[in-house]
Amino acid sequence: MRFLRITTLIGVIAVAVGLLSAPAQAATVTLYGTLQNKQTGFCLDSNAQGKVYTSTCASANRYQQWVFTFDEAVGTHTIRNVATGRCLAVGIVENPFVATTSCGTGKDSPMEWVKSGDRRVNKLFGVCLDSNSAKEIYPLQCNGGNYQNWQLNKLFGG
Repeated sequence: MRFLRITTLIGVIAVAVGLLSAPAQAATVTLYGTLQNKQTGFCLDSNAQGKVYTSTCASANRYQQWVFTFDEAVGTHTIRNVATGRCLAVGIVENPFVATTSCGTGKDSPMEWVKSGDRRVNKLFGVCLDSNSAKEIYPLQCNGGNYQNWQLNKLFGG
């Protein structure tokens, strides 16, 4: 009987040590929703060609629905369009632009975003997602203006 207790105790200790030494898994949170510009009231929209703009909000419009995948370990998130499966990114050719593109991974990707208050800041370039009354979307240095403020209207998740 004593041998059984010692064996059980050793087993419990081994499990406890294993649990304590196991590496922590990075927590990810996924939300589904729309991004509504606080100044214009229009929602972030896209098309199959990768163009990004705003238009009148329609929660049933899958081109206005986005999947937000937050990596809590590094504090960034990706924004993937539900209809196209493409990710929101900042690019620079001659001028900076916002578009959707094939989703990729990797550190310092142009598809990584950081939430700062109501702003979405591109981690790689340090610019904010901005808009105007002409329904255009573009990256701009963060300036605290209302055209850079976005409300996440959660549909489900998280």
